[in-house]
Amino acid sequence: MPDNVQVLEDEERVGSDQPKRRWMAVAAAFAVGAVAGAVFFGPTVVPVPPDPTGPTLPTVVRPTVTTPDPGLAEVVEGFDDALVAVVRQNAGIDYLIWPVARGPALRAIPANDGNAVTIDPTGVWVATLTDVPGAPGGLLSLGRSTGIRPVTSGVDSYVWHDTASGIIGFLRHEEGSWGLYEASVFPVPIEKFDLGPDYPGELVAYGAWGFALQRPGEFVVVSEPPGEGSRPGETRDWSAVGARVTIDGLLLDSWDGSFLVYAGEQVQLVEPDVVIPILRRGGVVGGSFSPDGSKMAIVQEDEVTVMHRIGGLHSSYPFSPRTGRISWAGERFLVAPASPRGVQIVDLVRRDMSGHLTDYTVFWAGTIPLGDS
Repeated sequence: MPDNVQVLEDEERVGSDQPKRRWMAVAAAFAVGAVAGAVFFGPTVVPVPPDPTGPTLPTVVRPTVTTPDPGLAEVVEGFDDALVAVVRQNAGIDYLIWPVARGPALRAIPANDGNAVTIDPTGVWVATLTDVPGAPGGLLSLGRSTGIRPVTSGVDSYVWHDTASGIIGFLRHEEGSWGLYEASVFPVPIEKFDLGPDYPGELVAYGAWGFALQRPGEFVVVSEPPGEGSRPGETRDWSAVGARVTIDGLLLDSWDGSFLVYAGEQVQLVEPDVVIPILRRGGVVGGSFSPDGSKMAIVQEDEVTVMHRIGGLHSSYPFSPRTGRISWAGERFLVAPASPRGVQIVDLVRRDMSGHLTDYTVFWAGTIPLGDS
């Protein structure tokens, strides 16, 4: 070995071994301190990181408890049928049904304008009238809320039969002439009357007695010509006076050949052979017969008055309806769209009223037997 080469002993080696020994000395001192600390302060707990390859414990998901929306019978005592309505919530038009035992449900109706959607007196059958670009009149469609199909185009106005289920009358322009038609919910439209080229007015009522067209200041009843053996003009029976009868005033409603008419600030009950003044009241905008024709609801801008057909008893309820149309739920309840949103229900037995469905703009409201929903 060369003389200038010095051999170092192990404890004198330089490099990585010396810091390692110092670290081991510090670790030994820490361990001694930890043992000593455990004597005075309790055992030392050193957390152990989880094994990434070990089993994963299941996540506990606690069930969400929801309270179902109340049924209509829970909100309005004695209301035994489902309430139905044509409503707008956001962008579309919906058929709303609110049964006795659960909250409201919506079904979309293919229509652009809620004012052009109506439901027949039973609350089951739906009609829509939608615009057809570049064509006169609109497209009339019929069906249930679960399925509506087109019937015919060129329709100016339409109305449901005042007593029968699922039968509709409409005014249509075709080949230069206006005609009055009827159709059922399985539609094959039948023309009943050809009225000629001049516009006859809006169709506002239809029943077994015929059709009623509203013009400014008067309405015209169009019915079958007199039968064999009858003499025109002998009575005011619509089927015995010829094809047309003109009556001054605004037609409010019809029921089996009787009419509620507003003329000269007075509401009149017009029957086939007599006119009965029943209420002098200004600002009348609508009216409706009850299902059996025994009562009449007369609608103003700020209240509704209910009258008994026999005896003349009446009572008034203050509210602002959205439209002049008001519907009956049996002979006990009145249902009307409220302004600007929701629906009002008047209980004629308890003599009170309540507001509901205020999340919706309501265009029409009525009832439906639960078995048909």
